[in-house]
Amino acid sequence: MPVPGHIDRNVIEQLPEGTGVYYFIDKSDTILYIGKSIHIKRRVLEHFYASNRDSKETKLALATHDIRFTTTTGELSALLLESREIKQHNPLFNRRLHRYRRLYSWQLNAESGRLSPRLVEAQWPPTSDTPLYGLYRSHSQANKVLNDLADKGQLCRKILGLEQSSRGCFNLQLKRCRGACVGNESLTAHNRRLRHAMSTHDALTWPFPNAIAIREAPTATLAIFDRYYFLGQAIDMTAAEALLAQPDPQLLDLDSYRILLRFLQNKDWREKIILMPAKVLSR
Repeated sequence: MPVPGHIDRNVIEQLPEGTGVYYFIDKSDTILYIGKSIHIKRRVLEHFYASNRDSKETKLALATHDIRFTTTTGELSALLLESREIKQHNPLFNRRLHRYRRLYSWQLNAESGRLSPRLVEAQWPPTSDTPLYGLYRSHSQANKVLNDLADKGQLCRKILGLEQSSRGCFNLQLKRCRGACVGNESLTAHNRRLRHAMSTHDALTWPFPNAIAIREAPTATLAIFDRYYFLGQAIDMTAAEALLAQPDPQLLDLDSYRILLRFLQNKDWREKIILMPAKVLSR
């Protein structure tokens, strides 16, 4: 489907080719859908072309009468804005994003010389003496991640508690386990590889001594984070310190946490991180 005839062509022409968040609006000025893109105009047009093969996109196209946008200085700020706006407006055509009141994490327990993961209710913020790995909405989501780590890292499913057997684990038969379950790999070596797999996947330990500010471009505002809490945007360091002086949010926003985690795992973005002054202590 091309752009529907009831949408003014000027609306499409004014869409920017840069990064930001866009809003599909119906004739009563209600937000139907919120999305983000590094190329807003192209992404909006993709919605209309997809309506030829997707019934949801067809309904969205027919209901839309206006398209608005907010440009951002980069993808990180676009992702954070999109997440916040979806939670605030709850558009009909968006998958719902929630602040989950109960989240789960993996904790490594030592027993008889071996480490095995145990799912616990997440402590937030995590304490340095109790390493936790990952934030999950449910037991099934957490177990899926652990299964994937076992397969990709050649970890023993029996030691991980994913299966019970008097002999070797199933992955050993598939040559996806190095044999810790039958003594072919030492427990020390398996413990080391398990720690590495968990920490590189989704470690919760805050990797900075203080809060951080992220500036995506030289003239951009600062995105302020403290222990994975997204505190907001600041125009300068004085405003950033004011954000840090406010009380902690009651709940960790899981979506903001995952957005920041992906950002931190990209080494190319490290130079955009500004460590807050030592006098501004992480709360």
